[in-house]
Amino acid sequence: MTTRPRRTDTPAQGGLWGPPQSLAETAPIRPYVTTNDVELVAWVVRSALEPGYVVVGAAQRVLLRDRSRTGCAESVPRFEADTVAQLLDRGLFRLGDTELVHDGQRDRPARSVLVAAATRALLARWAALRPQSARGGR
Repeated sequence: MTTRPRRTDTPAQGGLWGPPQSLAETAPIRPYVTTNDVELVAWVVRSALEPGYVVVGAAQRVLLRDRSRTGCAESVPRFEADTVAQLLDRGLFRLGDTELVHDGQRDRPARSVLVAAATRALLARWAALRPQSARGGR
C-alpha cells in the first residue's frame, strides 16, 4: 500500500467535496487612485452639489451634469472620477434613483450621486479653516 503525498497549499475551506483549492486574489470592483488632496475633495463635493454627478453603466462611469442643458451630462477627467469613486466607497456620497441622461451619444439610465448632510457640514468646516500662511506661521 502506498500513501499519497500531502498537499502543501492550504484549502480555502475544509470539508468541501472535491480537491481543495486556494482562493484566487480578486481585483476590486472599481479600481481607482485614492487622493488625500483636501482642495480636490472639496472641489468635487462642491461640483456634486451643483450641477451634480451621475454614474452610468456596469463600469460605473462618472458624468457631470450639464448646467445649460437639462438631462445632459458629459464625461469627467479620470482624477475627478477616481475622487467621486473614493467618496462613494467611503460613504460621503450615496447613489440615488435612476434617471435617463443623454451623454452626447445616446440616452442611457444613470444613477444620481447624492451628497450626505454630514459631507455638506464637513465642507463648511473646511471652508472656515484658514491656510497655514494666514495664521502667522513660518
